[in-house]
Order: sequence, then C-alpha cells, then structure tokens
Amino acid sequence: MAPKTKAPKLREMNARRLAHEVAVSAEKRVREAAAIVGLECVPATEPKASQLAAAVELLTVFALTGQDLAKAKEAYDLIDRILYRRLVDGDAVGVRGDWKTPLGLVLAAASGRIRISQGKPVRADELAALTGFSVERVRQEIRMGRMKRAATPPPGRRLIDAEILASTAKTWLARRKVVGFVTA
Repeated sequence: MAPKTKAPKLREMNARRLAHEVAVSAEKRVREAAAIVGLECVPATEPKASQLAAAVELLTVFALTGQDLAKAKEAYDLIDRILYRRLVDGDAVGVRGDWKTPLGLVLAAASGRIRISQGKPVRADELAALTGFSVERVRQEIRMGRMKRAATPPPGRRLIDAEILASTAKTWLARRKVVGFVTA
C-alpha cells in the first residue's frame, strides 16, 4: 500500500515557487504532447513562460488574500487558456484542476473568491480550498444546515454537490477567519 500523501494547504504555499513549478511543468507537457504526434517542439519563449509564472503567482496571492480581483480574473483566464482549454465537439472545457495538487487548490480557491465576488453560488471544493478543510468536512457542514444551498441539485447530481449561496458562503468563511471575508 502506497503511503498516504498530505493534501496541500493554501496557507502553506509559496506563490513564487508554485509559479515556477507550474511554468516548468507546462512547458514539459507541451513538449511531451508534441512528441506524441511527431512534432518537434521549439522551447517556449521566455516571455510566455514568465507570463504564465506571473499569472500563477498573482492568482496564488489572490487566493490567499482576495486582493486585486480584476487582475486575478485575467490571470485565471490566462492560466485556463494556456494549461486547460480544450475543444471538445466545439465546446470549450475550462479549468478543471485537481484540488489535491497545489495548482488545482489555488484554482479552486481563486474560483471560489471570484464566484463569491460576483454573487454566484460556490461549490464545496472551492470552500474547502479556501478554508483548508477537507471537501468531506465542508459537505458535513452543508448537511448540518450551516450553509444555505442555492437550489436543489438537478436530477442525477447528489445533494451534497449542491452549490452554496454566495452570501451564506461569505458569512461562513468570515466566521472561520478566512482572510478577505468579514462578518457584516
């Protein structure tokens, strides 16, 4: 049995180191994908790699603090276009990071902050990323009625996957002393 790895915590992240690791990893993924289809991949130009690293660093700081929403939205979109955007039958599939990886955790936390700022409902994984709780713990809070669901989930979705009202999420996060959220 493989040893259990500890899921990353947002508050323990170094934004600059994460940004560098993501830029290097992205360049490697592009080279590997090109090799599979028999293309020679010219190494990424420094500006593109540094642009990605800067976007990841900015988004990490935003995920931690909630500062600079407008730039965070731009950074989120840039990361989405460079690393995750795929066309499937003409439909774009956006950021779908694994929140158990450092970048996925940052993306989930940033997405949660952006959605709350827009008054949109948030998901349990976004709240988990912001608090450092497990998704299971956030779902338990939802089942206990500590947060108000935005709506009953559509057919085929589990009740625990229901989205939470932004106003309720904001209050819940403030009570847990998450930076950038204050009680009214």
